[in-house]
Amino acid sequence: MHISRLFTLAALLASMLLTGCGGNASQYEGTWIEAASDYNEPQGITLGRNGWAASVNKPLVQYSHWSAKKGILILEGKLFADGDVAAVSDTFVVERIGSETMWLRKGPDRVRYFKQ
Repeated sequence: MHISRLFTLAALLASMLLTGCGGNASQYEGTWIEAASDYNEPQGITLGRNGWAASVNKPLVQYSHWSAKKGILILEGKLFADGDVAAVSDTFVVERIGSETMWLRKGPDRVRYFKQ
C-alpha cells in the first residue's frame, strides 16, 4: 500500500473517531426543544458555535458550554438548588442526530429533541 493511501486512511479513521456516531459539531448547533415536557413552557438547550450553550426555560440549570466527541454530548454550567450554586456537567449519549431531531440518553432516561 502506498504511503499516500496510508495517510489518507489514517486521516479518515481519525475523522471518524473524532466525530463518532454523533456527527460533526455543526449538526449540534441550534436550539433543541424537548419533544415531551411536563412544563408550561417548552424546555431545551441552545448549542452555539465555539462551544457556547444556554438553557431554554430551565430555571434550575444554566448551561454555558458544550462539547461533543465520539457520540457523547457534554453540557456544562451551573445548578441552582436550595439557595446554593454548584457547577454541573451533564453527559449524554447521542443515540441519533439529524437535521430536525436528536435523541439523547442519560442512564435509563431517553429524550427526543426537535430543532427549532
